[in-house]
Amino acid sequence: MVWAAKVDWRDDDGAEPPRGLHWKTVPLTRWAAGRPFVWLDDETTDADRRWVAAHHPRPALLRRVDPYRGLTGADVAAVRQWLDCQPGEGLA
Repeated sequence: MVWAAKVDWRDDDGAEPPRGLHWKTVPLTRWAAGRPFVWLDDETTDADRRWVAAHHPRPALLRRVDPYRGLTGADVAAVRQWLDCQPGEGLA
């Protein structure tokens, strides 16, 4: 688990993210290093989901959290359901 807010997640070369992607998409996917991961954020979009699906070899759940409500029971339930559907290896 990693908390990605307030952290400088820019690439080493300082390059801007591909157009339309959240600025954390590429660095978080690299950080996952081929492991399954869950990303909860209030700014993820379908473009981020498509990019991760095309560039990450393992399952990933990108879930948008409502910035006005914060993390809800429905968000936690969605993550739990996703985790329950994943093979046990590599999720520790």
